[in-house]
Amino acid sequence: MTRIPFDLELYRNQMRTYISGRPHEHVFWEALDFATDAHHDQWRRSGDAYILHPCSVAKILAEEMDITDPEILAAALLHDTVEDVEEVTAEVVGERFGAYVQAIVEGCTKVTHRSVDRQTQTKLVHRKLFSGAAARPEVMLVKLADRLHNLRTLKAMPKNKRQRIAEETLDIYAPLATVFGLFNMKREMYNLALSYKFPKQGVRLSNYIRQLADTEKSRDIIDQIRIAARDASLKCDVSRRVKDLWAYYDTQSKILLQKIETPIEIVLLVSSVADCYRALGVVNQTFKPIPRTIRDFIANPKPTGYQGLHARAIIGGERFLFKIRTSKMARRAERGIFRNWSSKSGKDGQFITELKEMMDIISSEENVSYRDLIAAGGKKENYTYTPQGDLICLPINSTVLDFAFRVHTEIGPT
Repeated sequence: MTRIPFDLELYRNQMRTYISGRPHEHVFWEALDFATDAHHDQWRRSGDAYILHPCSVAKILAEEMDITDPEILAAALLHDTVEDVEEVTAEVVGERFGAYVQAIVEGCTKVTHRSVDRQTQTKLVHRKLFSGAAARPEVMLVKLADRLHNLRTLKAMPKNKRQRIAEETLDIYAPLATVFGLFNMKREMYNLALSYKFPKQGVRLSNYIRQLADTEKSRDIIDQIRIAARDASLKCDVSRRVKDLWAYYDTQSKILLQKIETPIEIVLLVSSVADCYRALGVVNQTFKPIPRTIRDFIANPKPTGYQGLHARAIIGGERFLFKIRTSKMARRAERGIFRNWSSKSGKDGQFITELKEMMDIISSEENVSYRDLIAAGGKKENYTYTPQGDLICLPINSTVLDFAFRVHTEIGPT
């Protein structure tokens, strides 16, 4: 195996752009030195120095999830030290970097139970992770970034381990990324895991998707919208996004579908909220919308904080989905709402509070599969309104009774 050293100075320069001048910045740099020393004689199966992995996890958090709190990033650097380095304990981490960093690292650390079988061990590891995330969701954010980097470097692993990690990702981590509103991460996790889970079928389906990416019909739709926007004096960037493998995965039957209802999305980016509504008018005047399919997630954001306007139209016998957003809305849709947040602030908001409650339920539920609970949390929602006009978001297949419980919580089950 050829050993590949890690360019630590390049990494330092890259991370300075995210955390320079931030409170507790020194904690990150101290953690980087500590992790580098702790993993100095460890190498990955690919030949890379092991320190590449925790450094990449911290970089994913900062670069792709907008999480730039130096203490959270320090915990990402240290997340494997207790597990992989004998002389490093949780107490050592706490003494060096504080109780907050220690709590995140402990939440990410696997506990080995030698007296149980592998399936029970896996369940115990997951329950500990969910329990840690119930107290501090940062634990799950670090773990999701950890899983994403492992997927990106999975080729070096033997086939049986690739399959096992792919299945676990499809069952747990990709749905959790959906629940956390990290949609870029969700798509990449599904795509990578599915390519390992269904290698032959995935290649065939990917070839089909590539053919969809450049159809004359979608080019014509984009041209018509651009012309209509110009005629309306609306500055608007119009592009298409062809849904990848992730959209073809049926989470209930756990198979890849051959076709889906709306394989192509037309995305309109504008500069202001007012222009979002103007753009919706342009779309509706250019292509007649399907009745009752317009969704206003600007006035009524999703629980994840997602905002945008959605409209569907049948054009030439095919369904197309139009998504209208500002650049800020698009960034939030891709990266989630965890920018400048930490549980230390004590200001969680409804979404974070509900995430904590969900993690707590999953970690404490003994008789229900946590995979089912996670999958239920990531399913599509139904949206309806109270007589006062308040938006109510319910899981798909909810009943009138579920609506009543949500509106009148005092009559719900205890």
